[in-house]
Amino acid sequence: MPTQRERERSVRHADRARVRTKRQSVGTTGARFSYVTAPSRDSWSTARLTPVDTVQDVLMRRRQEAETTAGLKRFRNDRSFDTMYTSRLYGIVLLLLGLMNVSLFSLLQWRRGFQAECTFVVPDRSPLGNDRWVRPITKQDCSGDLVRFQKAEKLYVYYSIFNYPFHGAAVFRLHSQKQMQGRSVSRDQTEACYPFNVVKVRGKEKVIHPCGAHIWNIYNDTFKFSSENPNVSPHYIPLDESVELLGYQQEYRDSRNPTQHDVLHTQ
Repeated sequence: MPTQRERERSVRHADRARVRTKRQSVGTTGARFSYVTAPSRDSWSTARLTPVDTVQDVLMRRRQEAETTAGLKRFRNDRSFDTMYTSRLYGIVLLLLGLMNVSLFSLLQWRRGFQAECTFVVPDRSPLGNDRWVRPITKQDCSGDLVRFQKAEKLYVYYSIFNYPFHGAAVFRLHSQKQMQGRSVSRDQTEACYPFNVVKVRGKEKVIHPCGAHIWNIYNDTFKFSSENPNVSPHYIPLDESVELLGYQQEYRDSRNPTQHDVLHTQ
């Protein structure tokens, strides 16, 4: 038979034995499992809790190499991989377009080096009041390969018009309403038509009736080019004018030029 001391030792050992209870709790992050150590009946014993692990953590620790390889394979086949592949494809296409654009720009710049361009401004009126205006074309007016320009078989002439009145509502502002009503007006009252409000006739300025470029239709300047000074040797270069001029049909459809009598007698 066990002695009294052995019985007390067995009871004390049973009281201090840890009883494991499994408690399941449901949270927002998923199912959690925890192991709780129940306290003994001794007043000096304390509770000890093991770290709480999520199901995902447990599965991650138990994952083997085969499972990792399978997961990577699934990742390569999902939508994120397709998006990455599409982005790379677009990047390659944009890169090719950029290289093509740079190549074309370089080609145009290379061909422009074999051309020459001469630009100068034609005044609205001759400084001397004459109908004829002569201006020499110098090297300061040109840019590019001037040697090829001098030996070229064909030259192209472009006439650019600035402050062209045919743009929407500006057509209806560049005229004198009083003139259109048949009233006599002075020069100061035709400032809205500038610079087409007066004309020089025999050295004297006369008010245009009616004033305004869109009514007068006076874009009919004529140019002649000479290889030498036309005052000394009037040898003009022939121009090919077979190409039709560009014009706005409203100029001819809705406008009428004044008679020569009105031009000469309107002060």
